[in-house]
Amino acid sequence: MKRIAILVLVLTLALAGGYAAPIPASGAEASSSRVVLVLAPYLQWSDIDPEVAPAIHALAQEGAVGNINLRSRSRIATTDSPLQGALTFSAGSWAAADPVAPQPHTVEEYYEGGTALDAFTRMTGVDATGYDVVFLGLPRTVRFNERAATLAVRLGTLGQAVADAGGVTAAVGNSDSGYEVRGLWRNRPAAVVAMDEDGRVPLGNVSSDLLVNDPDAPFGFATDLEAFAAEYERVVEAVAEQEGPSFIVLDAGDPHRAREVAVDVTPAVAEAHRLAAVSTLDSVVKMAADSLPDDGVLMVVPQVLAREAGTVAGLGPAVIYGPGWSGYLSSSSTQRNGLVTNLDVAATVLGELGIDVPVEVLGNRMVSDGAGTPLDDRVATLDAANRTAIAVDSAKPPVINGFIAATTILLLLSTVALLRARLWNERTVGLVSVYGRRLMMLALAVPPASLLMFLFDPRPATTTDALVSFFITLAILWAIGLALEWFAGPRMPVVALSLLAVLVIGVDQLLGAPLSFTSFLGYSPLLGARYYGLGNEGAALIFGAAVIGLAMLLDEYRDRRWVRPAGLWGIPLLGLAVTWIGAAPNLGANVAVAIWGVVGFGAMWVIYNGIKVDWRIVIGSLVVMVLLIGVFSFIDMRADTGSQSHLARAWGSMAQGGVSELWLIAVRKIETNIRVLTRTNWSYLLIAVLAFLGFMRWRPQGDFAATLQENPGYSAGMAACLIGGLAAYVTEDSGIVIPALIMIYVGVGILHLMLWRLPQSVAEGGRG
Repeated sequence: MKRIAILVLVLTLALAGGYAAPIPASGAEASSSRVVLVLAPYLQWSDIDPEVAPAIHALAQEGAVGNINLRSRSRIATTDSPLQGALTFSAGSWAAADPVAPQPHTVEEYYEGGTALDAFTRMTGVDATGYDVVFLGLPRTVRFNERAATLAVRLGTLGQAVADAGGVTAAVGNSDSGYEVRGLWRNRPAAVVAMDEDGRVPLGNVSSDLLVNDPDAPFGFATDLEAFAAEYERVVEAVAEQEGPSFIVLDAGDPHRAREVAVDVTPAVAEAHRLAAVSTLDSVVKMAADSLPDDGVLMVVPQVLAREAGTVAGLGPAVIYGPGWSGYLSSSSTQRNGLVTNLDVAATVLGELGIDVPVEVLGNRMVSDGAGTPLDDRVATLDAANRTAIAVDSAKPPVINGFIAATTILLLLSTVALLRARLWNERTVGLVSVYGRRLMMLALAVPPASLLMFLFDPRPATTTDALVSFFITLAILWAIGLALEWFAGPRMPVVALSLLAVLVIGVDQLLGAPLSFTSFLGYSPLLGARYYGLGNEGAALIFGAAVIGLAMLLDEYRDRRWVRPAGLWGIPLLGLAVTWIGAAPNLGANVAVAIWGVVGFGAMWVIYNGIKVDWRIVIGSLVVMVLLIGVFSFIDMRADTGSQSHLARAWGSMAQGGVSELWLIAVRKIETNIRVLTRTNWSYLLIAVLAFLGFMRWRPQGDFAATLQENPGYSAGMAACLIGGLAAYVTEDSGIVIPALIMIYVGVGILHLMLWRLPQSVAEGGRG
């Protein structure tokens, strides 16, 4: 009991000292009486140019800019569209658009034998008298999104929060495009962003009255800038008479029409249409800037990105202009300077208006760093980051699938070699042993190479550049492993490459993750599952590498004096470091590591040191888990709402929505876990490793048992990885990925050891 108490005390003191710097809090007071959001679909970094879009360029020069991820979306959404992006802005969570739902209408517009106002009342039972715009498709869209109910999608959250605060919203413009049998094909995202939860917008006009016939324009018509300006002026005057905050959404319309018609015209004509549409967008931005009050904030944000067939959609440019906005944009959703998300738009609008962010909004308020970097340099930096993300993401599937396939084949061939080696001559057995171990080293070099490659080329611009950097780094690390085996013995390459992965991942996180902006074995800034910290992949790699690397190091030097105290104190201290890096809010932000990391390292500590498991061990482990989660919560809750991670937001959700919010989070994780189980290729690697271990245990019992007996550290590490991986699968939302990556080190480790002793075993005439 004394030993457990001392261990818990050491962990507590280490945790308390590991984070001492206070987090400065910033107030949530209103900084603006009005926020104007200009929807800029398909905007590109090349458009931020004084010759192409002078008004947007001027705003960007004085304001803040950043890459925005618009690719993360509801799993029930089938395609990206302006309306879907608008629904996500409206809900503050991943919403999906029903493709056949009716569009928003100005109340006087004709619809089904009468006005849109009458139709809205019939369809919803809600009185919209006194409102200018209504969303007729709200009932159908709400039901459509109920298919993903665990995502807590509440359409109209943004507009409703403004209304509840005594404010007013408005929407001007439409992206109507083309004709069908029943009339004009409507697309009106501005109203969707500005509506309340009943589908109503107090002020504005989204009707076809804002369009003008133009035979040279896409589908024969374009935005009537004079009519648009008159309507916007009316809205601004009406807003000025209102008390409370105001939120106005503008849709230039032409960019979407140009995009829709592009497939029907030549590339030259399509580009001409696109540039003309950007010019229209720029004119709308100038209108908004000219009428902006001194404390007003103007946001130019795309809600959907251009994506060519067969290519990966990248990041888009976001521009915010107003008091306090300059330099690069960022948010605690990404914790990456220059990177924000579509979910942050609603939180930013409400934050600027001084309105509390509802629990349904999953994003965080954007901030800017105030840096005085010239705009050209900022654009070049952000565009380079976007190109790198696209380059790595484009190569990621073949790299990952190739790694999985190669490792699985290696396991199968090694199994055959271990079974058939006694039928081969001595020379063949020796070659199998040597080259098999060398291939194992190549597999272990992949994780650190996926990060260290960015030392050679921090921002590869193409897929070829990314692959060249990766394979050069892989070759260098492999050569180091071969040299270590030659000079230091067979165990040391496994030890060195494993602990190198721990060192690289750990140092990268401590330095703010400069190497892991994107990587082949990490989170993608384009997929948007998570943007910072280790994530599930990184946490699994650093855990597996730390356990097996330390285990084989203890085996290599088992006769040294320092090995016993290293096993007693080194295991928990390394476990603390790995768990902290994986779970701390300011680093890994994957709080579940505090559970399965403690379980895994605790199992290794108990097994390696021959400690009997009793109630004191169980209670001690639970205490450590509670302490870790408690300290992480304390650290995170000290931050203001603009800098909290998922952990603090979970507690905040419970505070606003009750215990049911935590249950909703748990259900969401379980659903994701089940879905990932059947959709990731990592499952095949996990099955292959477990099948190999099971087969080795059943068939060549002599070699397998002898290997474990000769390597007690590895034996304890293997058990720890199995136990920790099982705990991770239960507690994580993509749990199957974690045990799969952990078991890479287990499988490679045992194969390396068995192949090493294979010539001796065959020479001695041992039977498998």
